[in-house]
Amino acid sequence: EHIEFDLEKARFDVHKLGIKGFEKSKYEDARVALAVSLGAKLTNRKFINYGELIEAKYKWTFHDEPEDEKPIIVELDNQ
Repeated sequence: EHIEFDLEKARFDVHKLGIKGFEKSKYEDARVALAVSLGAKLTNRKFINYGELIEAKYKWTFHDEPEDEKPIIVELDNQ
């Protein structure tokens, strides 16, 4: 009998066995990294609702600044 040994398959199996011990978040990242190393393309970013995006940008822009550095908004009366 002739038994073939595929080095690439063995390397893949060892890597797969190694990532099984990771916690869930690292496990998912390791699976993605493995798929990319095998030739897969990365997925696009996750969908974010436009309203939530605008609200987050507004909060980031205006609420994270110290009080003395916030822009002053003045309403002008045109008379």
